[in-house]
Amino acid sequence: MSEGVRVAETDLGERLVAAAVDLLVTDPTTLLDGGLRAQDAAAAARISQTSFYRKYHKSSFLDAVVAALARQPALDSSDLGAALTAALTAHQGDPRPVLRDAIGREFARDADERAATRRVLAAVFCASGGTRVVADLRRDARDRDARIAATFDALFASWGATLRAPFGVATLAVTLVAMLDGLALRRRVDPDAVPDWLVGEVALALLTTLVDTHELHEHVDDAAAQLAADIAASFQLARAAELPENPRRAVIDAARTEFGRRGYFLARLEAIAAASAVPLATVRRLFPTKAHIVVGGLKDGFLRLGEAVADDLALDRDEIDTVRRHLLRCATLARDEPEYTDALIAAVSHDTYADAESTLEIKQELPFPALIAPVIERGQQRGVFADQNPAGEVAATLTNTLFLRCFTRRGATPAEHVDAVAGLLLDGLRRRA
Repeated sequence: MSEGVRVAETDLGERLVAAAVDLLVTDPTTLLDGGLRAQDAAAAARISQTSFYRKYHKSSFLDAVVAALARQPALDSSDLGAALTAALTAHQGDPRPVLRDAIGREFARDADERAATRRVLAAVFCASGGTRVVADLRRDARDRDARIAATFDALFASWGATLRAPFGVATLAVTLVAMLDGLALRRRVDPDAVPDWLVGEVALALLTTLVDTHELHEHVDDAAAQLAADIAASFQLARAAELPENPRRAVIDAARTEFGRRGYFLARLEAIAAASAVPLATVRRLFPTKAHIVVGGLKDGFLRLGEAVADDLALDRDEIDTVRRHLLRCATLARDEPEYTDALIAAVSHDTYADAESTLEIKQELPFPALIAPVIERGQQRGVFADQNPAGEVAATLTNTLFLRCFTRRGATPAEHVDAVAGLLLDGLRRRA
């Protein structure tokens, strides 16, 4: 056989295998509908079936396809290293955005639909593909490990950093590659569960635990020591300590002190649990978050405000007088419960995109503007108040302005707060003759 014929047959075989791989990756259900048929591969490769059978018999063709699935393009670790170096320079050495971006780009490559499908199919077929296919799959995985390991090894050396035992750079690389593969597979079947930001945040959290920049030769147990101590103390306290007579009230009272001393955002459930003599596990059962404690601390006052407004409505009091009376009661609550009203304002007004559930809990359980909205609406219907804005929006403006003034003008009396807010807003609601 001449050299030209051998080259032609080699090219023909590669075209057939490439066409078959493309069929499988594009539509894996092909396997469920009669299997991978020779005539389909030949047609996709634009080769006659006669030429197909001169090159392959069925089993050798399937072996070649599985082997092709297992072979992945070689990756250059220097590209990743150069990208990380450039990104570190751009971010003035801050590793957080750099690591998020680097791992995110690795994930985008691994999560590519064709690449992910090809890798899954290769793994499924590897048991029947013989030792050569298994070796190819292992080589691909180890090449990816080595690429990440080489990059991070150089990066950690430049930082003077080590990894906490039992991790080394090699095991870190295996972990990251496995994480990327697992998240890519999950994203194939459930895209909403794996948003773009998730992989970078998970990788950063992992590296934050593992990387030690002080060369203390620590174990991961050392990084988790405070967490372990807190949980163990809570567990032991939960088993051994007697609860206060009213644990809910004890937590609310302790949180009042904690909020007053540290503010809402710096207050910790652990400190509240210790001060209340209620085990942390029990505190979390009663109040899963600090927002729940705020609701518990203000719930009684909120209900009293609602009852008073309901009584004023039932007695058909003048709307302007009713609104002023309500504002005075709100300002009095803010004076009597400054720690909790401060916490309320801080939690609701803060940009809580990362903790939307907490804000939702407070707004649902303590809808202060909704208390006075029926009075505003009745006043609009009777022509007492202007009606260009919905009653709910007017009620929210009045309530929020009052609480904000109580928050920023602590030396004023409740009556002074009401006079200021009414002067600015309430009189402007009156319909002019």
